Amino acid sequence: MCESSYHVTDARLLEEGENGNLVHVQCGKCHSKLLVLVVSDPHGVSALSVLTDFSEEEVGNFRLQSRVTADDVLAFHTLLKTPDALWT
Repeated sequence: MCESSYHVTDARLLEEGENGNLVHVQCGKCHSKLLVLVVSDPHGVSALSVLTDFSEEEVGNFRLQSRVTADDVLAFHTLLKTPDALWT
């Protein structure tokens, strides 16, 4: 975010797997945080990153939660359609 260079000490390996590595990086200057998925294949290495406000501990806790199912989405949709359901 602040265009500072990241240092290797700013990165924490959260998960190492066959399909890639999940890394949490926090800028030492502006404290912005990134989750980075680093994948290597025979053609090279690529990375996908997303800006987040999760600490590395929160990422770990979030990853342990159960996945959102289609039923969860439908139940939430029904809740949102119900007048005053969120306020009673």
